[in-house]
Amino acid sequence: MNEGRLIAFRCIIFGTVVALALALFNAQVVRGRYYKKLSEKNRIRLIRVEAPRGEILDRNGRLLAATRPALDVLIVPEDFDKRQTAALAKILEIRPDNIMQKIRHLQDAPFVPVLLKRDVTKDVAFQIEERKPELTGVFLVVQGLRSYPLGNISSHVLGYLGKITKEEYEQQSDEIYHPDDWVGRSGIEKVFDHDLRGDDGGRQVEVNVRGRQVRVMSEKEPSAGSNITLTLDGRLQELASKIIGAQKGSMCLLDLEQGEVLALVSKPDFDPNVFVSPAHSPERVKLMSDSAEMPLLNRGVSAGFPPGSVFKLVTALAALESGKVTPSTVFVCKGKFQLTPNSRPFKCWNDKGHQEMTLNQAIERSCNIYFYQAGMRAGAENLARVARELGLGQLMDIELTNISEGMIPDAEWKRKRFHDEWYQGETLNFAIGQGYVLTTPLQVARLVGTIGRDGEIPETHLVRNRPQRIRKPRHISVQPANIHFVKQAMELVVQSDHGTGQLARVDFLHIGAKTGTAQVPPHEPHSWFSGFFPFERPRYALSVFIEHGGPGGYNAAKLAKQMIIGMKDLGYFEGVPYVESGVPQGKTV
Repeated sequence: MNEGRLIAFRCIIFGTVVALALALFNAQVVRGRYYKKLSEKNRIRLIRVEAPRGEILDRNGRLLAATRPALDVLIVPEDFDKRQTAALAKILEIRPDNIMQKIRHLQDAPFVPVLLKRDVTKDVAFQIEERKPELTGVFLVVQGLRSYPLGNISSHVLGYLGKITKEEYEQQSDEIYHPDDWVGRSGIEKVFDHDLRGDDGGRQVEVNVRGRQVRVMSEKEPSAGSNITLTLDGRLQELASKIIGAQKGSMCLLDLEQGEVLALVSKPDFDPNVFVSPAHSPERVKLMSDSAEMPLLNRGVSAGFPPGSVFKLVTALAALESGKVTPSTVFVCKGKFQLTPNSRPFKCWNDKGHQEMTLNQAIERSCNIYFYQAGMRAGAENLARVARELGLGQLMDIELTNISEGMIPDAEWKRKRFHDEWYQGETLNFAIGQGYVLTTPLQVARLVGTIGRDGEIPETHLVRNRPQRIRKPRHISVQPANIHFVKQAMELVVQSDHGTGQLARVDFLHIGAKTGTAQVPPHEPHSWFSGFFPFERPRYALSVFIEHGGPGGYNAAKLAKQMIIGMKDLGYFEGVPYVESGVPQGKTV
């Protein structure tokens, strides 16, 4: 019996040794690589180093968007002592459950560092360093934070950044984004997000059993994003912003020879720094929820407004093209016009009437009655065709987001939209830029620029250092003689003492322009002024739009004058011959 027990005991010992040997063989040979990786994970941390975002500059090299260094707090969930959650939350001035939520979010990747708080103060950084022995797994890194040195200036063109959402991160196809990334939400920041973001770097850090850094094993420097140079002149942006002031509206200035946008201002504006700084969360919420002022709306390109009498330029061209109106055609204005004896009257802004008018006088004095009748002769289809050829009701090909194409209506559009026919009274409203017609200030600037350049459409763009598509100059099909006639009449709008835009007159060059007062009952009308200059050789086109600003010949025209004088002070008209103000010699009012 003793011998049997001894044999059994020996068998147990032998079996145990064999089992241990097999286990060691499995651990060291069969699964050796797997366990080696686990051990490496336990002692090695991969820390991402964000690439500095590319700079955005104006045409003169002035910084509009840059990257400044900021201290960020990161946490490695596996190394963090959860008993220190309350202490860490107090230092960072956040709720403890926010920390736990971050940790739970990465429970499948506990060794991956996650951003806990961005852009902390030096005082917070000192507190974390002082308590480093207890705050295991918590460390500071210097990252780049987007900065906008000019604040509100150019905010709608530049756009702003926002943190990538979970859905956006999961839907990405190129896998260049990280869960903590900030991406462009509007403007240049969004359109050129891939170019601006660059390539991230990283550090491979060895830590001890307590999660504290021992040494940096390897490091890859990040590659900064590409810089973007805009066609904008920051000085003109500041000037236009100051001129509009607290009013709602937009100012657009084009270089017609180069097709460059020199100024594009929308008011009210906003400070893009609010979106990247955690300290400004209340301001950010207010900006995004302000449905009355709508400060995030780019009124220059993203919203359509009735152009009012500025549209009479289109009506004049369409009427001349139809052959049913000539430069010598006379209509009588008695202050109102009726389609039939019993219909409601369509009024002119001049209650007393302009009496007999030719087409150039009607443009000069902006007579509604003349253009009601000219529009009827041209017909709604011709009005729509010429308007679209001039770029209205069409998307502009420009490097911005949320572009509005505006609205140029016709009978087919109305049938689809309202299931109704087109009425003659709607043609009358159409002819003076009211009714369904909607345009953007940048479209209007391009429209007058096209007339100023004798029918050549400027190919507008905002970015200088990007390869521009090679395009042949494109001309509208309107007869040159008709364009020339309207262009000459536009000079009278400013230079004549009867012109509606005479408050824009300056003593150093001539301007061709058209004012507009767009009715939007029950509110005050919108105020428009749009023109080109110098008249003899048009180089620039300017549109001024003031939401509910009153008569265009008063408010918008005065602001246009301030802008043109400001351009002169900045040297934009050097070499332009001096021209006496008043009616050009040889012209008849």
